[in-house]
Amino acid sequence: MDIAALNSTKILRKHVLKWMCLFFGLLSFIFAVFNLSKNHFYIVAGLEVCFSALCFYIFIQLVKNKQRNWYAITVCMTVTLVILCGTFLASLKNGLFLWAFSLPILYYLLLGRKYGIMLSATLLVMQSSVLLYKLPSPYFSSFNLALNLLFIYIIIWVISHVFEGNRAEFSKRLKNLALLDPLTGAGNRLSMSHYFEVEIKDKSQLYLFLIDLDHFKQINDEYGHDVGDKVLVELATLFRITFAKGYVFRVEGEEFF
Repeated sequence: MDIAALNSTKILRKHVLKWMCLFFGLLSFIFAVFNLSKNHFYIVAGLEVCFSALCFYIFIQLVKNKQRNWYAITVCMTVTLVILCGTFLASLKNGLFLWAFSLPILYYLLLGRKYGIMLSATLLVMQSSVLLYKLPSPYFSSFNLALNLLFIYIIIWVISHVFEGNRAEFSKRLKNLALLDPLTGAGNRLSMSHYFEVEIKDKSQLYLFLIDLDHFKQINDEYGHDVGDKVLVELATLFRITFAKGYVFRVEGEEFF
């Protein structure tokens, strides 16, 4: 089994971020040119040029397989800033505030459920404050319109939250099925191989214990396999408590690492 398949979330988010940066970079540059030449929104255009440059930089780095943890959060925060500033500075008839509806999806896709709920709630408060500040407006004066926009945002937010939560749960269950021994809950052979080959960077202070239960077959023969399974479960629990700072792997029927 390819262990890289278990890191599908990280790989997926990298690809989403890469192509989203390319799209946002091009789109932001086009908007910047339009705002400079037609609308004369120099501050908004300046922000869009900076955002475009950032997106192109991150895209190039991702093409070179140079992934950094701050890329995703920086893109999310920057595009949020551009939309909020644009909503505040530009006329509502330009419709820039409508881009805020896409941001919860972006947050959950790139950052996951924890940051998604925090950023979506923060955006709701800040964008609502900006829109209320600009009222009354001939383009945005209807209470019914405001209520519908609020409900649309909440629906998109809830759908993004539920989808990401279920996706994360199924991903965790798939990983457990692939890496954990179903009887004892200890790591299996695949998990051990991945741990020693990938996760451990410094092997100079590594200590190994190989535990083989002698005459274990006699327990199965005399008391039955159900009792033998319970013995294995209790032993695995004991090993995890004893080696609390280490890892326990069940590599064969009665062999533990």
